[in-house]
Amino acid sequence: MWPMRALVTGASGFLGSRLVWQLRAHGHDVVVLLRPTSDRSRIAAAEPDIAIGDITDPASLRTAMDGVDAVFHTAAQYEMGPADPTTLDRINVDGSRNVFGAAGEAGAPVVYVSSVASLGPTGTAQEHEDHWSVDEPVSHYQRTKREAHLLARRFQDEGVDVRIGSPGGIYGAGDTSTLGKMMKAYMTVPMPVVAFRDAIQSTVQVDDCADGLLRMLENGEPSCEFLLCTESVTMKEWIAAMMRAADKPEPLLYIADSHVAAISRYVEWVVHAAGGPHELIRENIATAVNNFAYSGQKARDELGWNPRPLDLGLRQMAAAFGR
Repeated sequence: MWPMRALVTGASGFLGSRLVWQLRAHGHDVVVLLRPTSDRSRIAAAEPDIAIGDITDPASLRTAMDGVDAVFHTAAQYEMGPADPTTLDRINVDGSRNVFGAAGEAGAPVVYVSSVASLGPTGTAQEHEDHWSVDEPVSHYQRTKREAHLLARRFQDEGVDVRIGSPGGIYGAGDTSTLGKMMKAYMTVPMPVVAFRDAIQSTVQVDDCADGLLRMLENGEPSCEFLLCTESVTMKEWIAAMMRAADKPEPLLYIADSHVAAISRYVEWVVHAAGGPHELIRENIATAVNNFAYSGQKARDELGWNPRPLDLGLRQMAAAFGR
């Protein structure tokens, strides 16, 4: 693709920072939208241009998009059991609306990072880009990402070139999210008994996800939609693969999802009675016991996307932990 100038929102985050580095490796100019307090450590050495602003501030978005050829919208608030759910609405929904609107005014295509959570739970067979579950969202995060996904489609219908990429569970070294901390624990702490066993989750390594997003701009059609998922595995298979990658023995016992869900009602009641964040328990468990089985075959076929297998990605992650 021609050398271009690209704006990245969420550039200080796990995925956004990897995207900045890949854009620079491809010879593109990069401008990043950052708040004054944003941590720049992941991207400082890439030396992007910095635009101070926020996706909740349309004026700062319009300024940041001046002269750009494309926008990568990775910014989002990921939080389970939020104390203030309106924060997720303001960032995930209203912020995305601002990005799509400003990009439409600038005439720049947007590659938007959605999530398989937006499309909703599945059965045991892998679903594709046309899947849309009628089940009610199980978390405020899923609800707001679903609303933003529908917003992206609405802007597509209005002629704005919004390209929607929906990753599975993004993993890799350097992830400080709840998922990243959980994976590090599995790889470094002995765990003879673990919760969750049966639910199916789709996965993608962070650099492969960034590569897929870049390919969506380079090789995708306007207003395209792609799932960025490498493999779909049960929680037991995923945990066992983590243990193998770290040369640790597999857990002796996996607690069935139905038992975890039953226990969670008691734990939630206790936490609620103590004045704690009881919704955190409910939303995390409700998400973990649902199937999210999705196929990334369309991205392989149409974009030339070739993500690494889960076993290889986990070995690389374990090596970063010194395992």
